[in-house]
Amino acid sequence: MLIENNIFTKAHSQKIATLLFILLASLHLNASGTSQEQADVFLQAVWKEPPPRMDVTFYKHIHHPIQPEEVIRQRYETLISVHPLNKDMDDEAAQRRAEGLKGLMRRDLAKQQQRAHRPERESFKSRVQIDGHSSREDRVWIESGRPDRSIFIRTQDQHSSYNIIDSTRTVLQTIRPVRKGFLVESDASNTYRLRRFSTMLYGLQQYVGSLSRAKETPQIIPDSDRIAHFRKTGTLGDGSELKISQDTKKPDRRVVIEIVKEGAVQVMAVADATDFSRVYEFKTYRGLTGQLVLHQQFSEYDDSGYPHYVEINEYDVNGVFVKQEIFEFETVDLDPDISPDTFEFVVPQGYIVTDLDNPELSREAHQARAVSESKERLTHSEWHQRLRGLHELRGLLKDSPEKLKALAITLKDDEHPYIQRMVSDILSEKD
Repeated sequence: MLIENNIFTKAHSQKIATLLFILLASLHLNASGTSQEQADVFLQAVWKEPPPRMDVTFYKHIHHPIQPEEVIRQRYETLISVHPLNKDMDDEAAQRRAEGLKGLMRRDLAKQQQRAHRPERESFKSRVQIDGHSSREDRVWIESGRPDRSIFIRTQDQHSSYNIIDSTRTVLQTIRPVRKGFLVESDASNTYRLRRFSTMLYGLQQYVGSLSRAKETPQIIPDSDRIAHFRKTGTLGDGSELKISQDTKKPDRRVVIEIVKEGAVQVMAVADATDFSRVYEFKTYRGLTGQLVLHQQFSEYDDSGYPHYVEINEYDVNGVFVKQEIFEFETVDLDPDISPDTFEFVVPQGYIVTDLDNPELSREAHQARAVSESKERLTHSEWHQRLRGLHELRGLLKDSPEKLKALAITLKDDEHPYIQRMVSDILSEKD
């Protein structure tokens, strides 16, 4: 799995570029046939920073078919039998690994049952704003069966989601702490992936860098020994070999970049011949089986180097299609002015927040709203609405008789006999 990293500052990036230039200055052709110019362009693309700020709007279309139970079981049986770690494990460790995978299988089977009532195809329109570690996505669902709209806000410390249901004026709220260490995004997520679309080779830093834990959040930094080894042999950090060749379809404009280990392709990318960060196709393969697991395609690049059409297809370990995602961008701003207030959620006026992490608070909020709505009915021009309001309050305030009687007194002189009778009953009740 490719390792995710923090954003480098521009100053840090310039130091890295200088270091790479010096290290590559004497490179001509290494053992793999990679030229000095190609190696330089490759390393520049690998260390090219994703944009630290973004403001984009796009449509996203998802095809996520319901998978039969036997397909899910076969997937995990294959994982258990061919997992790369199995050959280095003792029997006890292999058994623990197998049990862990079986647990994941049971989870996936349960998820498929939960998804059975959902459509296989869903679409939504989003606006995503990113500034450093903070991000906000405002999503409007196009498919039915979902909340009317959703807002996802992430800061350095917490990840919040707000599903808004306009018909009931309700906000379903969930707040989770952010896991420390490498940035982990939900849904693989839009916010992290969006930044990567213009720097697809950024995820290959693990091959020419090393993990540093000098800061609270681990990050990949340039490794001079690995870079020197790459200079000399054309092989990467884990013994993989980098191969760069002309694309047979467009030999003058594009190149094919392959990372090969033990004769098997691990990663394949088709990129611009002069700027490897402009990737048109990116494939990831499973190591032992050589099975394609991720196929990404990028097109309609703008002047800033950002693609406006992205298609991602995922496959399981047995080559079975799992999911497709298509991004169609309307606007892309890679240097926006974003106010800090953007990353604070404001409850729409008249809406009640249901805290899914604290049901007790949610019940109190709904009780307060129900009491408020019933009190409004007490002044309605129609007598049956006034009667309904008083009847509702009698149930809502059964544990607060003093409050109930105070409200009943306001209708003591009401002309309708039904209301007079209920007021009399309430005032005669013992506390």
